[in-house]
Amino acid sequence: MIAQPVQADEDTVRDVIHRFNEIGLACLDPQRAGGRPRLLTPDDEDFVIRTATTRPTRLGQPFTRWSIRKLAAYLREVHGRVIRIGREALRRLLRRRGIKPNRLPATYRRPHGVTYFHGCYSVGDDRLWGVTAAAGALPTPWPP
Repeated sequence: MIAQPVQADEDTVRDVIHRFNEIGLACLDPQRAGGRPRLLTPDDEDFVIRTATTRPTRLGQPFTRWSIRKLAAYLREVHGRVIRIGREALRRLLRRRGIKPNRLPATYRRPHGVTYFHGCYSVGDDRLWGVTAAAGALPTPWPP
């Protein structure tokens, strides 16, 4: 009769009743919160924050800003210390610690203009050909 209103299995309800008879209200206190146990120690979290606030070029990476994906991949490959953290957990950790990886929008200011290359690769000839054009200029053939 109790199982249906609380949408629980009858065996689960029976187990809770037996534990209540044994130890009282303490049976309602969860032993653990559920889910997978935490894999990061506070020291690991501090290391993640130090890494996230360091320029990637100082750590030998070929880019100037971290993305969540790149930071998570780098943390898995750090020599001497491997930190396994998913992108969403990393995003939550950074937000909790007030860190926001600087990102450039796709439309950031380009003071020197943009050059477009429209090309084709001929597999049979093993040759790349195309045209280049500055924004607003006439295209020039490539290779010259």
